[in-house]
Amino acid sequence: DDLYKMAQNAELPLTRYLDILERNLPQETDLVAMRDLTFALRGSFGFLHQVENGDALLADYAGRFEPLLWRLISQSDGDARQTWLNTYIDTANNEFAWQRLQQLLSGELILADYELEQDTRWRIVLKLNEFRRPNHAALAAAEAAKDGSAIGQENAVRAKVLAARGDDKMRWFDKAMAADEEFSLRRSRTILAGLFPYSSQRSLAAPYAQR
Repeated sequence: DDLYKMAQNAELPLTRYLDILERNLPQETDLVAMRDLTFALRGSFGFLHQVENGDALLADYAGRFEPLLWRLISQSDGDARQTWLNTYIDTANNEFAWQRLQQLLSGELILADYELEQDTRWRIVLKLNEFRRPNHAALAAAEAAKDGSAIGQENAVRAKVLAARGDDKMRWFDKAMAADEEFSLRRSRTILAGLFPYSSQRSLAAPYAQR
């Protein structure tokens, strides 16, 4: 996506790129192009955390893309639906989106001819823990009890790291970085991946800059 590269290089205002994306995303039917554009949308939301007035801009664009993505989910099927749903989860950034995700997880909200797969369920749980939504820890514990796989165990740890704040976050950081770390390399990577996700916890990263 040449326009996305221009936005990354500050050759095109990020807000201008998101306006273009908002208009053109619903017309995309090619799966490869769709995945490229949704990747760009995720990245653009991440960049918004780093620009002046970024929080207000993110709130505005999250409010605009949330109903758009949900409509695309409802109107599609197969791989296209999963692509839109993954994007909806990854960019969920307001109360309405978080509530929908909780309802999907509980079964209160059902998509026609679709059943949440385990990796999608974890994707939702991780997002809800990232923003410490109500019962986030219980949701992660319940999912871990149902998924005894190695990936499930890593996701359970990542959920705890995502939800951690203050001293708890620092303890996870120290565990991952310790020279005599007893964790596997995979576990350390899981912890590091969950420390400051998707730029949404950028403000929490300052104490770690010199560590």
